[in-house]
Amino acid sequence: MKNSILLIIFVVSLTKCYSQTGIGTTNPKATLDIVGKPAVATEIDGMLLPRISRSDLINKTIYGASQAGVLIYVSDLSGTTNSQTANVTDIGYYYFDGLVWKKLANNNEIGDIKQGLQTSDHSGWIKLDGRLKSSLIASQQAQATAIGIGVNLPDATNNFLVQNGTTIGTTTGSNNKTILQNQLPNITLNGTTNNDGVHKHSIRAEYGTQFVTTASPGQYNQLTNDTSKPFLMDFTQIDGSHSHAFTTSSINGNVAQQFLDITPKSLSVTTFIYLGN
Repeated sequence: MKNSILLIIFVVSLTKCYSQTGIGTTNPKATLDIVGKPAVATEIDGMLLPRISRSDLINKTIYGASQAGVLIYVSDLSGTTNSQTANVTDIGYYYFDGLVWKKLANNNEIGDIKQGLQTSDHSGWIKLDGRLKSSLIASQQAQATAIGIGVNLPDATNNFLVQNGTTIGTTTGSNNKTILQNQLPNITLNGTTNNDGVHKHSIRAEYGTQFVTTASPGQYNQLTNDTSKPFLMDFTQIDGSHSHAFTTSSINGNVAQQFLDITPKSLSVTTFIYLGN
């Protein structure tokens, strides 16, 4: 009789195990329904999943397809990752997808780029400011090396992100441009000289040549051809139609040619790369 009673209790227990279970409620709405006490300040609500260090998780290589969906909380980032834990780069919740561990509610991948109004590193996002890679923590250095970053982080200061076919993470080009003379506007600079009316001109003759005026203004005939010495003869006359050559000021203000800044108007933000924690 005693054995029969125990058998009945065992069967009832099995039936209950395979039905809906409630914690804090007698009317569960799911396979497992946990109801806390949010109105009671002295009660701690929530559910604690297994907490494990990354190094311990690395050693647990027994997870397989049957464990797909398992949840854990990684409490530290000790140890060197293996194939199953390659994505374990932050402290937090992870689930097993049947092959590898993936961070819960985090779609960030190592090497992702974002821009924001934050001014410094945060939550695994590292500011691209050209600093030494060795200034990062060990796990971030390893991730940076894995995606091809060399001694220094890329420097995004005054640079625009573009897929230009060059090596990923390198900076090319310049925000300055020097234009050539044939790239200046095709314009002619001109002007006029003042009209002085009657004015004096000085003429230095060749050796031994002396001139005298004729009846026509501005016309002169050779008078002597004495080769002993030159002389300078000053005279005043009324000039007829004639022209004067003149030189304009430098088209750029007589300064060294300057670079043309082609940086467009922009909104200042900070560029980050995700390398994990």
